[in-house]
Amino acid sequence: MKTTILLAFVTSFAFGQTSLPKRDTVIQNKDGSEIRYKVEPHATYMTTYKDGKWNGVHKSFYSNGKLWHQDNRVNGMIQGRSFDLTPSGDTATIEEWKNSMPFTRIIFYQATIADPQKYFFVSKTGFPLLKNWVQAPLDKTTPDSLIEEGPDYAYIWLNGERKLFSGKEPAKFMLIKTGDKPGFYKVEGDTKTFIRPLTEAEKKK
Repeated sequence: MKTTILLAFVTSFAFGQTSLPKRDTVIQNKDGSEIRYKVEPHATYMTTYKDGKWNGVHKSFYSNGKLWHQDNRVNGMIQGRSFDLTPSGDTATIEEWKNSMPFTRIIFYQATIADPQKYFFVSKTGFPLLKNWVQAPLDKTTPDSLIEEGPDYAYIWLNGERKLFSGKEPAKFMLIKTGDKPGFYKVEGDTKTFIRPLTEAEKKK
C-alpha cells in the first residue's frame, strides 16, 4: 500500500537512526520535486525525483533505520561522491561518480553479493580498488579479507593469495597454439575438460 503526503516531510534523527515510513510513500515538495520511499524487508530506499528523473539525494537505510548508503543524482545520473556504511556505522566505501560510472572507489569494509549486509574488514587506511577508472591489481599487495566475486563464485584474499570463498571454481581458459598460431582453447572447469576451436574473431586477434 502506497501513501502520498502533500506536505514537506521532516525526518527525525536519534542515536544514528532515522524515522522512516512503514510502507511505500511519496512525499510531494513545494518546489515540484518528490521523495519516494520504497520499503523492503531488509532495507528502505529513498530517492528524490524532479521533472520525472532522479534529481537530488538518494539514500538507503538498514531495516533498523540506520543509514546504509548515500549518493547524489542529477538528471537521472549518479554524480559526485557516494558512500556506504556498515551496520555498525563504520565507513565501508567511498566512491566518485560521473554519469553513473564510478571512477574512484576506496574500500575499507566490503559486503558480498550473497549477503550485502555482512561486511568484511579490508583496510584501516582504505584500499583504492578503482582509481581514474583503472582497477587495482589483485596480487600479493591485496589486503586480507578483500572479496573478489564472479557470477557464481567468490574468492577471499588472505596473505596475498586468493582462496575460494564460496561457489564453484570458474572455468579456466588456456590457449593452445598450433605452431605460432592459436588454434584451440582448452577449458578446465569443475566437472569437465573440453577443447573448442577459436572463433573467427579470435583468430584475427
